[in-house]
Amino acid sequence: MTTNKQRLIDLLAMGRVANLPTVVSNVLVGCLLGLIFQNNWQGLHPLIAPCIAGCLLYLGGCFLNDWKDSQWDAKHKPDRPIPSHRWSQRSILTLSFLLILTGLLVAIKINTSSLVVAFLITIAICIYTHIHKKTAWSIIPMGACRALLYYLGFFSQTDMTRMMAEFSFGFSAYSHDSYYLTLHLASFVIFAIPSLGILSYIAGLSLLARFEAKGSLSRSNKVVALFLLFLPALTHSFIGALRVPIISLLATIPFIICVIASARLIKKSVAQGVSLLLASITSLDLIIFIPLAYSDEFSRIHFSSSTTLNQLLIFPAAAVIAFFLSLLLQRIAPAT
Repeated sequence: MTTNKQRLIDLLAMGRVANLPTVVSNVLVGCLLGLIFQNNWQGLHPLIAPCIAGCLLYLGGCFLNDWKDSQWDAKHKPDRPIPSHRWSQRSILTLSFLLILTGLLVAIKINTSSLVVAFLITIAICIYTHIHKKTAWSIIPMGACRALLYYLGFFSQTDMTRMMAEFSFGFSAYSHDSYYLTLHLASFVIFAIPSLGILSYIAGLSLLARFEAKGSLSRSNKVVALFLLFLPALTHSFIGALRVPIISLLATIPFIICVIASARLIKKSVAQGVSLLLASITSLDLIIFIPLAYSDEFSRIHFSSSTTLNQLLIFPAAAVIAFFLSLLLQRIAPAT
């Protein structure tokens, strides 16, 4: 393999490029919920900027993580790009800084709320990078990075000062004073539960990989890890279950199949099992996409005259495409 080709593969691996489709899928979850709040569809164009911002922040965080781990890698994984001197620490740190900065600039171009969320993601990235080799609690900021992608997508489509007070999941505002109470209550319910769900999923993924890699995957450890992995089937189906319970239940099937397949695969290969779990994040998003995309709430969005069927199906279709694209990219560069 030529040096330049190897260096390119190194960049793809350090950036965990195979996981970028799952980042886009996470952002689009927030975008769909934001569209329902805003009740206005302007086409695909407004979806691009938040997805780019999310991907830039994710890439920057991954490069920052490799830069921070370079000394540890030199002792335990000397074949990694930085310890092997195929890439310098300074180059990777500079690249990380530029990616994160560009992600913040893209976010501020969207609106101030998106910038605030992007800044919170950056803080979570820095906290995780600093503590992830020191404590197992690092799964919290890592999961927070994923959960905040929902908020990034949401606020990219919705102006906080003009959110609808009446939301179709049973919340109604009857006076000026109740407007803000209803607004915050709706936002809390919409995001808090799925956010805890994806945090649980990341925690279960990390624990399962850690126990298996150390050869200490006892029955109790496995039960805890699987519980954390399966919990999002409930947290993410909560929103859709309020309106289309049968569809919401059916939407959990791909996710459950993916988790079971990953748990079995991880016994043979930790790397392959974890990689499948990472790609399966998109099936988690599908639990939200399918019920909402075919619910009354989505049909009441004001669409432009140029709206096509393909645009209406962009959200659930994006999750399916992202899953297979993630698996495809894993053949080029590892996802972990």
